[in-house]
Amino acid sequence: MTLRRFSIPLAAAALAGAGGLVVLPAGSAGAEASYDATARTETFTLNIANQSIPTGIDIEGGGPAASARQDSVGIGDASAQLPYAGDTVPGLPGIGAGLFGFTAPAYPFIASSTKGSPPQNVSYPGVALHAESGDFTTEASSVAGQPGSGASASARVDENRQGDVTSTASTGADSVKVGPYGTLSDVRSLATVVANGATGKLTKTSSSSIGRISFPGLTFTVPKQSPGAIPVPVPIPGVPNQAPTEVPVFPFPSGGQTFFGPDLGIQDGYFVVTVPQDGTAAKYQVPAGPVLDALKAQGVTMRFQAPQETTTGIIAGAYIFQYTFPAPPPNPYFTGDSVVTQSTAYALATVNLSPIIADGIGSVPPVTTDGVPPGTVEPGTVDAAGLPTLVDAGAVPTVPLSPVASAGGGPSISLAGVKVGLGVDNLYLAVAALALIGLLSVGGVSWLGVRSR
Repeated sequence: MTLRRFSIPLAAAALAGAGGLVVLPAGSAGAEASYDATARTETFTLNIANQSIPTGIDIEGGGPAASARQDSVGIGDASAQLPYAGDTVPGLPGIGAGLFGFTAPAYPFIASSTKGSPPQNVSYPGVALHAESGDFTTEASSVAGQPGSGASASARVDENRQGDVTSTASTGADSVKVGPYGTLSDVRSLATVVANGATGKLTKTSSSSIGRISFPGLTFTVPKQSPGAIPVPVPIPGVPNQAPTEVPVFPFPSGGQTFFGPDLGIQDGYFVVTVPQDGTAAKYQVPAGPVLDALKAQGVTMRFQAPQETTTGIIAGAYIFQYTFPAPPPNPYFTGDSVVTQSTAYALATVNLSPIIADGIGSVPPVTTDGVPPGTVEPGTVDAAGLPTLVDAGAVPTVPLSPVASAGGGPSISLAGVKVGLGVDNLYLAVAALALIGLLSVGGVSWLGVRSR
């Protein structure tokens, strides 16, 4: 508990001790909130699947990454990483030292702090990591590169004087390469949850965008009008498909026009083309189908994972690109083609807050037989629905960026989920994965456009 939360009772006691009479209205109440808040973000993640990797595990790497967690009972944990190698790898030196009795240096690519510890800063050429755990704010940031060619991740949890709690996760990247195929510019994501300290009401917002999608030779034609029917998906195996639903037909802006190397971007799952018009820049929303077909013709499959709301928070929408690297030259690590799944702009924010109301000074909230007030969360616990490691990626729906066959020839909603990796099964595999991630991270930094100072 903090002194701020006891300010009213202490003031009353001081006046009473001085001989004064303190009278409070019968309906007055003291308010205190029990909460647990998390912010987590990754700007860029690579998942590489290759049949020659032992046990068929997928190798993951990426960054920048940042996370922050703060609660009402004294926890304040912050962490920033680059390259990001997951939650297991940074602890391997300590595990090895404990198991085998040797002294191992700390994992060098992470800055972390806990409540009561001083702020932590780690820097090396082109990278700055920061973690700080204060009395009412826990924050972490990971920055790579320089303005115009860098990337950043930020996670922050704040509690203000009124008891409101805000969790914010944001990412930004000036330039991200999609393998050898193209470049994404001005990639941004934001997830924010604000919890009212008096009522527990949550306000959730998110956004995700790519300012420009540049693929050499990209060409597509916008249909003149929308399809006149939309297929009805039936997720139950064995049940025949239903007849398409007829819908009104409407003309598309710039319908029938062919775009060559367009100024193409995307905002919250909707493609937008910017064209010069009367001395200004005009933006037009274009249907997803032709754009996705054009990208696929170049060897890249693109999907949009829609924003997902949980009971206590929100995960911002993310853009997922999949492509294949041909077999590398002979080497002792892996052979054959590799399927690369590249995710951008992951941001999660959660706040699990339960206000506790005490009617009048000296009274206490009602409790159950186990001593826990009804409707509250035991200190130190977290709403599992808000944690990214517990989200079933296969259950997350996508929005109409994955076209499927329809009577009208246009895209319809796809309910296919996206799976982003299988993780590490044991210590040996973790060490092997770390070696591969180290090799990939060098390429990943160059893909991000990072320059050494």
